[in-house]
Amino acid sequence: MTVTSPNQLGDLLDLVHDRWFDAERIALDKERKVVVIHLEEKKPNLAIGSKDGISLVINNAEALAVNDTEEVRDYDLNEIKFDAANGRLIITGGIPIAIEVKVTALNIEAVNAVSQRSEAAAKKP
Repeated sequence: MTVTSPNQLGDLLDLVHDRWFDAERIALDKERKVVVIHLEEKKPNLAIGSKDGISLVINNAEALAVNDTEEVRDYDLNEIKFDAANGRLIITGGIPIAIEVKVTALNIEAVNAVSQRSEAAAKKP
């Protein structure tokens, strides 16, 4: 699934709501201009991965801010919003956390984590 319009965020949220992510693994790849958030249905699968894992690939990323006041590492995804006026994608958790990604254009891919790992391995020299 690829999201390029704010109207599609509801469908994306239906797919990823209440999935777990590790806040310590969220980073901005400045070279590729991408932020990847790995999501699992079950919290214990964060460490090992599963066939049901999904990666949110946020393209066109320029900056990343993670406001992690609770510092518990693992969070459940609650909301995804897009502030078009400021070019900010905002992801919040059921446990308080806010992830803000400054983007030049809205482009989020939800991909099966297993296929993403296979593609990454194939790209390695």
